[in-house]
Amino acid sequence: MKLNNLDLNKIKHFQAVAEHGGLQDGAVSLNLTTSAVYQSIKKLEEDLHVHLFYRSGKNYVLTDDGKKLLKLF
Repeated sequence: MKLNNLDLNKIKHFQAVAEHGGLQDGAVSLNLTTSAVYQSIKKLEEDLHVHLFYRSGKNYVLTDDGKKLLKLF
């Protein structure tokens, strides 16, 4: 997982979803649409070449890589 040149807004969106356990609640806490937060997390995963969440319905559960990233920030 390379952390060079990461967009800090994407990290902020990732943190919100991780802390709230779901995309919708994370987006509400950021005052953004769920679509915007989803796209941000999707792009972050592409940039890092890892999956950060297991998606189970409305719940977003951190993967091991997601847990590592959350610890860093």
